[in-house]
Amino acid sequence: MTTTLRAALSVLLLVGFYVLALGAVVGLGAATVWAFSEHAGAGAAKLGFVTVVVAVGLVVALVRVARAEKQGPGGVVLAEADAPELWATVRELAQAAHTRAPDEIRLVADVNAAVSEDTRLLGLVGGTRRLYLGVPLLQGLSAAQLRSVLAHELGHYSRSHTRLGPLAYRGREAIMATVGQLQGNVVGWLLKQYAKLYVLVSAAVSRRQELEADELSVRVAGRATAQAALREVPVIDAAWGFYTSQYVGLGWEHGLAPTPAGVFGGFDELLRGRAGDLAELRSDDAPSEQSAWDTHPSIARRVAAMDGMPDGGVATTDERPAAALVPGFATWSERVAVEEVAFGTRAQLPWDAL
Repeated sequence: MTTTLRAALSVLLLVGFYVLALGAVVGLGAATVWAFSEHAGAGAAKLGFVTVVVAVGLVVALVRVARAEKQGPGGVVLAEADAPELWATVRELAQAAHTRAPDEIRLVADVNAAVSEDTRLLGLVGGTRRLYLGVPLLQGLSAAQLRSVLAHELGHYSRSHTRLGPLAYRGREAIMATVGQLQGNVVGWLLKQYAKLYVLVSAAVSRRQELEADELSVRVAGRATAQAALREVPVIDAAWGFYTSQYVGLGWEHGLAPTPAGVFGGFDELLRGRAGDLAELRSDDAPSEQSAWDTHPSIARRVAAMDGMPDGGVATTDERPAAALVPGFATWSERVAVEEVAFGTRAQLPWDAL
């Protein structure tokens, strides 16, 4: 089954969830009317109570989701004039992917790269495209590896993966809110089983989309670079987790924090100072754990799948730090810390004082 058909099935299952929920309400309502007309009494009253509970729960869940505030895009916008080489790389890769380049690049504080698109009419009409790049990722990857990561993200655009993404996300929110409201009755149990089916299908679609996006990485960055980039991301993620818990976290609960410049500056120091430890992590096997509920294939699965993907014969050997593609990177990372880190009233100290 193609990814497009799987995505369509996911949407149909989302619609089916509410058809089932509405059918349950109508069925219970009809049964209640019949019960009161034939056997007015405690049994009919209980059935009527269940009908009201289910109907109210369904309405409350839908209202909660409809009123949920949409989060802003977040991050710090990096204009083309601020990072011309990075933007040129993104535009080149978008052309290779036969897709429209993002309208914005935003720097964020996560070990992550992602794309989004504001769409209308159930994804039929595209809108503003955004590419998110995590500062720790730029610190840990080489320029060649970043090229592979960028190609993967733009691959999501070229395959129209971002068109149904918002719908699927909101759909999951709505389904989980509905199931949460209807716990404790037979209808809630039935809808919970259906919700499991929806999430399983949705996760399978997402995993297939990740492999499709990997194909562009291999084609434009070369298989070896694409695989190396995949293996490097969990290493950077582990290093970032260690840094935030064992260094930043030391004073955090006591009202102390590094300065905005020190947040990412300290991580840069850790990457250099613990190069040996990171090399040991790289020598480990790629993470292979995966369940049917995961939205991404395991790193080991993706690396293995790349062995069978067409290699464009392009050897990308730019070993500069990926951060070199952003002039004045230290200033930009400081701005991200100011915008993204919740310092609160904590005293901000240089690392030596901290």
